[in-house]
Amino acid sequence: MASQKQSMSHQDLPTTRFERVFFRYVAWFPILTLPMLVWELMETGQTGMGLIIGLVHAVLVFRFVSVNNVPGWFKKKGS
Repeated sequence: MASQKQSMSHQDLPTTRFERVFFRYVAWFPILTLPMLVWELMETGQTGMGLIIGLVHAVLVFRFVSVNNVPGWFKKKGS
């Protein structure tokens, strides 16, 4: 079981320097702003473009969460 967790965590690591920089410093902006853009596109009737951008947002959030280990942010730290 422990080896499976290690292999899974190794697989989710950023693979390139670009990914490390992007997911640490740049990815916050589109993750926070794309839902608002999708909402406005849906309001104006541009459903196709809204669905495409929503799909891109979902992939970005999925990769962001897998790279940054977000559940680890909420664990109690040993003193």
